[in-house]
Amino acid sequence: MSALHAIEASRVGDVDLGELLREFDVLAGLDRAAREEILSEALVRDLDYGDTLIRLGAPNRSLYLVLEGKLGVFRQAMATEPVAVVEAGQTVGELSVLERRPAPASVMALEASRVVVFSETAFWRLIDASHAFAARLLKQVSERPRGSDETFTRGAPPRTDYERAAMYDAATAVYNRPWADETIEELAKRDVAFSVVRLEVDDFEKVGAEHGRAASDVLLAKLAALLTRTLRGTDYVARYGSEEFILILPEAKAESAAMVAERVRRALAAVAFETKDGTVLPRVTISAGAAQHETGQGAAELVAKAGAALARAKEAGRNRVERV
Repeated sequence: MSALHAIEASRVGDVDLGELLREFDVLAGLDRAAREEILSEALVRDLDYGDTLIRLGAPNRSLYLVLEGKLGVFRQAMATEPVAVVEAGQTVGELSVLERRPAPASVMALEASRVVVFSETAFWRLIDASHAFAARLLKQVSERPRGSDETFTRGAPPRTDYERAAMYDAATAVYNRPWADETIEELAKRDVAFSVVRLEVDDFEKVGAEHGRAASDVLLAKLAALLTRTLRGTDYVARYGSEEFILILPEAKAESAAMVAERVRRALAAVAFETKDGTVLPRVTISAGAAQHETGQGAAELVAKAGAALARAKEAGRNRVERV
């Protein structure tokens, strides 16, 4: 298991994240509803010296704000001296989110550190909702040293609302199937280590039949939020079908991916979702199939393998996880 997997992501707990972020002007200008929505998705990570937060060339879809400690930015895999140091109140990860390219550098903890993890969705919400955050981010990015490497020197304009909307599923606010297929294809072509999990809500049609379409939509949105909270900041979730989601887990082996799916399955079994009018929806379960990318394997084959594992889970009685 890599250092990235060893880093624990947890809910804020006893940390007053709202107060900390206000000190750094991250939440300046946000109304209460927007602030609470963004904070509800935020994760806090504690890093030990030498832990890798972002790996050179790997996908990154998260923005990290340093609360405590120092992070080093390394442009080369074997470099011993960082090209930049990121300290408390500063962010890192924005370039790969803005440009939607593999990370142009590695980021490692130079000492024990604590960071807040914002998903790409939360990142764009902050950009859209807070002029102060957007201006501060632009200033910080413009001051960050850049080398001759093409990934550093070639900028990309911020995404338009249309471009961002094309990446997401409107009903659940997570990525959509075209984005997932493109990302899996990109990872497979680069032959990096990763796994995928396909999961499906068991007997989903019963929810709609008994409570209506609106209740089904609420259930899917709540499940998507639970998935986002359960995963690491470097993992991705996308809606892949009517009642199906797919998880993309960088650097995870099949065993680890199955453990993630099992954690989701147990978390879902322990909660009951409510609609806005207070109607308590019936508890639901999921079936899931995990598969690990093998050297030379195409994206379609990998997704099909995960689908076969999902089918086995359903055939074995549902509410279970299978892997290949």
